[in-house]
Amino acid sequence: EAVYKVAKAAYGPGAGNALLELAYGDPIISRDGVTNVEKVILEDAVENMSARTVVQASKNVNRKVGDGTSAVIILSRFLYWEARKLIGAGYNRMMVAKMLEKTAREVIEQIDNVKISVDDCLLKHVAIVSSGDESIGHMIADVIGEVGLDGGVTVEDFAGSGIYSEVVDGFYFRKGFTNIN
Repeated sequence: EAVYKVAKAAYGPGAGNALLELAYGDPIISRDGVTNVEKVILEDAVENMSARTVVQASKNVNRKVGDGTSAVIILSRFLYWEARKLIGAGYNRMMVAKMLEKTAREVIEQIDNVKISVDDCLLKHVAIVSSGDESIGHMIADVIGEVGLDGGVTVEDFAGSGIYSEVVDGFYFRKGFTNIN
């Protein structure tokens, strides 16, 4: 529930920022779902392990897709509560797990049926909403247009002023790469 509340605070285009107090240093202000939920530490060890499991799932989605971290946590919360209701009503836990798996397959099928192709206008709109800044959104959309939908885009802070883009040809490895010559 605590992780859900933090994720919900900065979820969607109309959401606000989350103010996060750290164990050391100054607090930070963030709209980024994965940044926000990573900072949630609960005092109760069992609750904290449960929260960390949901955060880990959120981080995996961020690694694979690049977005959707808050949505994972929000959906997890609702699925958990609905599953508890079913178990409380007498359903077997394994039956509930199978129901969740079946529902997941059906949802993916429905999403595939209603998905739309992304044109340049929609890409710019999504980039602006995701970045929270019009000029950054336009730049990200332009870079995606240049590298293609299968290309990788990395956004980094730098100490200078302004914003710029740099296209680098090559490969990106998430893990270390060793040359054995």
